[in-house]
Amino acid sequence: MLPKNGMKNSKLIGMLSKMDKKEWASFKSYVHSDFFNGNQKSLVLWALLDKAYPDFPEKKIERAYLQEKIYGVVNGLSSNGLSVLANHLSKLVFDFWAYQTFQDDVLYRQLSDLGALRDKGLPQQFVWRYHEAVGYLQQRPTDLATYGHRYELLTLAQEFGAMYHDDSLLVELQEVANVFYAHSLLQRLSIACIILNKRRLKVIHYDMAQIEQLIAEVERHDWSDFPLVALYYRALLLLYGQTETDYLQFKALLIPATIAVHELKNLYSYAIGYCTLQTVKGNLSYYQEAFDLYKVQHERQLLFDGQYLQLNHARNMVTLGLRIQEWEWIQTFIEYCRIHIHPNYSDTIYRLNMAAFCFYQKNTAAYQNCIDYLFQISKDVEPLYNIERKSLLLKAYYELKEVRLFESHIATFKSYIKTQRELPDAKKKAYQHFIRLSAHLFNEMLKTPKSRDTQKLEKIAQELRTLPITDKQWLMEKHAACLR
Repeated sequence: MLPKNGMKNSKLIGMLSKMDKKEWASFKSYVHSDFFNGNQKSLVLWALLDKAYPDFPEKKIERAYLQEKIYGVVNGLSSNGLSVLANHLSKLVFDFWAYQTFQDDVLYRQLSDLGALRDKGLPQQFVWRYHEAVGYLQQRPTDLATYGHRYELLTLAQEFGAMYHDDSLLVELQEVANVFYAHSLLQRLSIACIILNKRRLKVIHYDMAQIEQLIAEVERHDWSDFPLVALYYRALLLLYGQTETDYLQFKALLIPATIAVHELKNLYSYAIGYCTLQTVKGNLSYYQEAFDLYKVQHERQLLFDGQYLQLNHARNMVTLGLRIQEWEWIQTFIEYCRIHIHPNYSDTIYRLNMAAFCFYQKNTAAYQNCIDYLFQISKDVEPLYNIERKSLLLKAYYELKEVRLFESHIATFKSYIKTQRELPDAKKKAYQHFIRLSAHLFNEMLKTPKSRDTQKLEKIAQELRTLPITDKQWLMEKHAACLR
């Protein structure tokens, strides 16, 4: 059944609205194919939806409008007929996506073909297709699925030889067992990495003894023939031990790694996460480490999601570059971002980047320019960017000693953070500490050096050493200024 308010919130429109123009054109051919779609009546509904794509305005997909166009009736007709057509198109979407996945995954098609050739008793064709699949797998970038695919190929070859008493493809059972074990171990390593990485942000209950057993299990074998296992093992040690030695050993394997892009993205995120944790603890040399890691990813085109540069990566690179004073490089990168970020966000990110660039120039005119850029950003911007905007505005008011504006902004910023339910608790506390300590330091900064509260400043210093705090480096600079 369709929702009472019509098609707008239906599962069909929800799925169709996610299709880009290229996918929409392919689906159009799919719907019009007699082989895939035997319901000619659905083509009438499809034609109406095709006219409404991509925005699907309410008036073009309203139930009464569609019923009149399809059946020539406005009132007195049950919507069941329309629901049946909508459900049929929804099923076609699922079938189309499955078909596209099958078409796009060359190895999956090859495995399917090998199964059919084995069962049909076509040994020559099987051997030919097997060698083709092996060659394709060797050329394909290594990822978590690689060893699983190798296991499936070896299993098919072993079954083929046993079924037809054919020695064309000699496969040792020990090799099959070794590849399966490596695949299983790699999956467990990946899951363990995900768990430990998430534990940095929120409490996850997990039997840590299993992690220790997994580490011990990996260490009992030589994984030189399975480099991805060795890489994920080092990632796990980093996430488990959180030591500089773990980081350096992981980095030494990660930088030269030539594996699938999506695997590299995951693994680099673990290294960046470690650097972030170190900067929160006050190890500020890791700003340079994180920036260097981002530069490597930028050079290898790992920071894109489809055709657009990922927003969080763009912001992180600019912030890190400014903190370590890579002025010329960041100026160029800000313009690069303006072109390569999704058009819906490019103006907001550009103004945030330019505001940050002005702020780090550290002079009165630049601070005012920073504020001007920030006020060009809509207050309805997504919470993540609004928090960045508010943080930067707080610091600009602080630097300009704008007492009234600073105090007013502190109050609204504090309330805003409290209302952000989607913000992880660890992040929320880090921002709350940042706001509170900024206010304390501002009050001390306004006093004459002799009248400043040394006990209060010592307490702030202790909190800066021990608490997770957003933008700790800036607070430490302001604290040091109060001591002079």
